[in-house]
Amino acid sequence: MSHLSADQKHTILLEYSPHDSRRSFHALARRFAVKGGGRTIQRWHAEWDRTPQSLERREGSGRAPILTPAEVGRYIRAPILAANHAYHAIHYTEVHDQIEEKTGKSISLPTVQRIGKEQLGGHNRHTHKRTEQERE
Repeated sequence: MSHLSADQKHTILLEYSPHDSRRSFHALARRFAVKGGGRTIQRWHAEWDRTPQSLERREGSGRAPILTPAEVGRYIRAPILAANHAYHAIHYTEVHDQIEEKTGKSISLPTVQRIGKEQLGGHNRHTHKRTEQERE
């Protein structure tokens, strides 16, 4: 997801005028194509002290991850390593089902795939079945 820089947010907020319908939160959101609409710009305005520094992203802000690092290691990393060690392809649908069954947490398949790729450095490769002669 692309985020606007603090300077870009600052520039947008400088154009805001509370009594002008062409420079309201919603109008600015449409003009600058801000995801989240006018409500997002309104939240920026609430934390803005007329400096770009007040709009910078702070450490620890944002949504918390669904799985803890220990759960990622146990339920995603371990099956990937086991499959790699056995020279088998990993099937994220199976990993996804095991995560939901064992943790009771609802997580999407693309999220499991993203964790495997971005956090664990997995690569997307296509495998080919080997014949009996090739295995010998």
